[in-house]
Amino acid sequence: MDPIQECSDLHIVVERTLRRLRISGKLKGFRFLRYALTVTVKDPYRTDLITKVLYPEIAAEFSDKDTRVERAIRTAICACWDSYGRDELNKMAGYTLEKRPTNLEFIDLVAAYIRYILDR
Repeated sequence: MDPIQECSDLHIVVERTLRRLRISGKLKGFRFLRYALTVTVKDPYRTDLITKVLYPEIAAEFSDKDTRVERAIRTAICACWDSYGRDELNKMAGYTLEKRPTNLEFIDLVAAYIRYILDR
């Protein structure tokens, strides 16, 4: 059985999923994505106002600016896309992604995958 599927703790599942996508824990975007995914798994509607609500919330949590949050998340997604993480992302999506997902698309896709794993 997949180690992610064996785990029921949301924080651990989120972190393992990001590492499976080849996103390094050294990236600032890793921490921001971990937070964004954790809250989005719990409340899928959090992404409805990603720039007006979610980014400022993350920025406040980490004492940063929302523009830096957006950029750091985009950089982390690029790291995934430019490495073997793209294959894992395609598996999570269930189809081949033709282009790099936007921040919103990535968060939505990965959060949906994590919800699926936790609901099994």
